[in-house]
Amino acid sequence: MTKKLFSPHLKASFAGKRPKWWLIMAGLVFAILGSIYIWSSFAATNANLPGDVNNDNKVNLTDLSMLLSKWNGTDADSDVNSDGKVNLQDLSMLLSNWNKTYTPGTPPTTPPTTPPPTTPPPTTPPSTPPSVPTRQIKIMPFGSSTVEGTGSSNGSGFRYELYNKLKSEDKLDVDFVGSAANGPSSGYDRNHEGHSGWTIGNNSSLSASVVDWLNTYNPDVMLFYAGLNDLRGGASAADTASRFDAIAAKIFATKPTIKMIAGTTMKKTDEPALNTKIVDFNARMKPIAERYRAQGKYLQIVDIDGVITNADHYDSIHANDAGYKKMVPVWLAGIRAAYPSL
Repeated sequence: MTKKLFSPHLKASFAGKRPKWWLIMAGLVFAILGSIYIWSSFAATNANLPGDVNNDNKVNLTDLSMLLSKWNGTDADSDVNSDGKVNLQDLSMLLSNWNKTYTPGTPPTTPPTTPPPTTPPPTTPPSTPPSVPTRQIKIMPFGSSTVEGTGSSNGSGFRYELYNKLKSEDKLDVDFVGSAANGPSSGYDRNHEGHSGWTIGNNSSLSASVVDWLNTYNPDVMLFYAGLNDLRGGASAADTASRFDAIAAKIFATKPTIKMIAGTTMKKTDEPALNTKIVDFNARMKPIAERYRAQGKYLQIVDIDGVITNADHYDSIHANDAGYKKMVPVWLAGIRAAYPSL
C-alpha cells in the first residue's frame, strides 16, 4: 500500500496555483537595493590592500559582492587597478588577496614603484694622458781621480754614460751634485766630488771635507771610490780600511738615510806588492759594510776591480774609455739595488 505524502486537502489547495510574479520581482529589487546600500556605505578601495573595496582592512565576500555589482562599469571604488573600468583584472587582484587582512601602520602589501635604473653617461677619456711624475734622485760621485774621470777621452770617466742610462732606461730625474764639474759641456750633469790625488784620510783628505759637502748638497746616494792614494802613500790595508770605516761613520752621522755605494779599488798593472795590499783592502771593506747594515744603515760594496783587466787601463792606475764603460753597469746595478722600485 503506497503511503501518500500529502493529504487530499493540502494537495487541492495548491492545485492550479503558481507563485505570483510580483513576489519574485519584489525579492530581486530588495536584494539589489540592499547591496547598493551596503556598498555605498563604505569608502574607496583600501590602497594598502588591493581588493578591499569596502575599506575594512580585509578582503572577503562583501568586497566580492560589491565589485560584482559594478561589473563592466566605471565605478572608482570597485576599480581595484584604477584603469577606468571594473573587469576581470580587478576581480583577479581581489581574489589574489582573498582572506588577507591589513593592520594600519604596517608596510603596504605591494612594493612601492621604483624608477627604472639609469645608465650613467660614458666617461670621456682625457685628450692627453696625464703626466707621470718622475722621481728626482740626487747622486754625489765622491772620491779620487777615477771619479774625476782621469784617463777618459771626454774627461767624465763613468759619469756621462751612467747619467744618461739612469735618464733613458730608468726614467729618473737625476741630479749629480758636488762642487767640482768637468767633462762634456752638454748632455749630462757635470757635477761631482772627485779630487785627483786625495786620500780617504790623512792630508788632503776627503774625510776633512765630506760633512760640509753633505750639508751643502744633501745627496740621496753617494758613489764612493777612493783608497788607492792611501795605499800608495804608505798606509797599510788595515789602516786604509780604518779610514774607510771612519769616513763612513761621518757620512751616516751627517745623513743617516743616505745610500752609500762603495766600489772596490782597481789593481795596478805593474806593482805586485801594491796589488797585494789592494786585494787585502778590498776584502776588509765587506765586513765593515755588513756592520753598518746591521745598524740599519745602507752601505753596499760593488766590485769595480772585478771587471777591470790590464787592457782596460789608460796608465798603471787609471782606466781608459773601455775600462770606464765597464764600470757603468756595476754602478748602475748598485743604484738599482738601492732602489728596488726603479
